[in-house]
Amino acid sequence: MNYPIPNIELQTTGVMLYKKDNIYLLNRLGVNTISISVSDIFSDERNMEIEGVPEKLKFKLNELITFLKGFDFNIRLSLNMTTYYFFKGI
Repeated sequence: MNYPIPNIELQTTGVMLYKKDNIYLLNRLGVNTISISVSDIFSDERNMEIEGVPEKLKFKLNELITFLKGFDFNIRLSLNMTTYYFFKGI
């Protein structure tokens, strides 16, 4: 048993995942699922604002997911329940 824990997940805002060095490290550690915390699934700009992501590290959620899927990660979105969703009438 090389991996006694078959599923290893990383919970993150997604910041810094575009760096291939970080991706290679996650692969080496056996991470197979990345769970991305999302505060506004409808607006990348608002999501970045709520999460407090610095301008130079901002990303588009769809592009990040496509990038990560290219490395065979499972992706899970963890929605942060904010009052914004209630006011949108969802």
